[in-house]
Amino acid sequence: DDVNNADLPVGTSEQEIYIANNDIYGGNNGIHFAGEVFGPYHDTLIEANKIKGENGQGIVFDGDIDQARVRIINGNDIEGQVDGVRFLGEVEDGAVVNIDDNTTIVGVDEEAVHFFEEIEESTVTIVGNDNLTGGDHGIEFDGEIDESDVTISGNNHGIHADNHGIVFFGDVED
Repeated sequence: DDVNNADLPVGTSEQEIYIANNDIYGGNNGIHFAGEVFGPYHDTLIEANKIKGENGQGIVFDGDIDQARVRIINGNDIEGQVDGVRFLGEVEDGAVVNIDDNTTIVGVDEEAVHFFEEIEESTVTIVGNDNLTGGDHGIEFDGEIDESDVTISGNNHGIHADNHGIVFFGDVED
């Protein structure tokens, strides 16, 4: 099911999903959001965990991130056999995605961080992480980036990959 908090009154911030200080192991994915994450007052916060997806992703979002905030921050150690963190849907309509200040994000076979679809009228930060390592690319953007702010900065020990450190396959507009 989708995660939605759009019916809260203006000015309310609700931390609907908080995952912290865990050792999380999944035979496929460590953490899997199968639906959309949406609503201007929704906040998903994942911090200070050890997360492993043995055959899939460390963390995967199947649906869109629409108007919501997703924060993967503060000392997570994330490993996926395929991708470390994977976003299969669009990031859109004022959504904010922060992947900041983590210890390690590793995608053994593919990418440390992978965005499959468009990032539109939203903000993405990948800042202050100690180690981002991908078997193919470090950070991959497959879709168009349109009227959005993407910041990749201060990733201390680098972005490492067998192919491209950071790759943008889609158009970058406005």
